[in-house]
Amino acid sequence: MILGPAVTSATLKTDARYRDAKATATLLSSYALEQRGSTDFEVMKVVNGMKDEYASGASTLLRVFNASGGRLFLRSDVHWHGKVWKYPLDLVIENGQWSIALVVHAARFEGVAGGIVYRTEEVPTDIFCGWDVPFWDGPFSSSHKNTVCAEIRKPGHYDAETNLGIMRNLTNGGGASARAEHTGKAEERPFEVDHDYVAVVLTAAGTSPVTDIVIGRSDTLQ
Repeated sequence: MILGPAVTSATLKTDARYRDAKATATLLSSYALEQRGSTDFEVMKVVNGMKDEYASGASTLLRVFNASGGRLFLRSDVHWHGKVWKYPLDLVIENGQWSIALVVHAARFEGVAGGIVYRTEEVPTDIFCGWDVPFWDGPFSSSHKNTVCAEIRKPGHYDAETNLGIMRNLTNGGGASARAEHTGKAEERPFEVDHDYVAVVLTAAGTSPVTDIVIGRSDTLQ
């Protein structure tokens, strides 16, 4: 489900500060991040309403914010445990927009674990963002914590099942935590762009946490 207005060159022309500025990807990314706070509250209301509609059960509420300066295209999604409920993942997210979805458990005593791959527009780059929410996550559970993962690679890297298997291990491995950040130029071709894309993934404790994903640029997302 897409929420919020897109930030485009036309958007910049409505702001006196940038009316005559060149609509570069950097400026579009920066403006999107500037406007993010103004829509955050309304987005959370929709997310909470989605969860209330589903009712109880292990799940994670995905909130993806695009601050890449261009479109994000959904390349693929994988679900080792669980499934997307009712509202499908969005195929395209415009710069400045949110995409939200609810991933729910597929069996009674099961959590959710999976990931999504987005491809950037300006210089095609594939970004993996993953989550692992066990059936039980709480203050007395030392071995079943909610964890996330982020990685950036060249286009097509995650088409291989072997590489997705590696991401499964990284998402819930011993080094995984509730916050993941990756900065990179797709690693295999570091000289094609003069900036890095950044993916930040955050989650929280509990059996139905919000998992926040922000995809931006190193020259704007600090």
